[in-house]
Amino acid sequence: KNTSINLSPTIMEINSDELIELVRFAIDNNFWITYQAIFNTFGKEYRIGWYKDFDLFPKDIDKIEADLNKIIAFKDIYRQIGNSKEQIKTMIEYFKDPGKSYDIECNAGKTDIGIDNVGNLLLCFNLKPVGNLISNKIDELFYSQIADDLRHEIKGCSRECKLLNCVFPFED
Repeated sequence: KNTSINLSPTIMEINSDELIELVRFAIDNNFWITYQAIFNTFGKEYRIGWYKDFDLFPKDIDKIEADLNKIIAFKDIYRQIGNSKEQIKTMIEYFKDPGKSYDIECNAGKTDIGIDNVGNLLLCFNLKPVGNLISNKIDELFYSQIADDLRHEIKGCSRECKLLNCVFPFED
């Protein structure tokens, strides 16, 4: 099976002027790119209305919408954009009304995993790590009893993570 590099920028105020440039960079370097909309800080208690006073939440929503519409158009030309058109359209809705709820099934720990900055394997960014990849093989961790227990915990989760890439399928 082939391995690829996937850039996963989070759309937020500090990079809101670079979204199109990031697509071009990924295409020029034969990388995938999969955007994520900024959300309440991982690992912290969810706070209703967090985006109202969060400095990293984008301020120029019209520009975000225009750039995301360009990215949707790029999907017809470039296969390296991993977000589905449906997810990008939902991101536009989200940035316009970040308090809106979405009825989307979470697939964390089934189709997507995360690795933090110290090598911990995460099935969900809001849960404890399964183990560390520096001292363990990924398949040993992914199929471990700890991972199974965390998947069970994920099934019962009521947290609304909205637009995470572990909710929307990755397109190829």
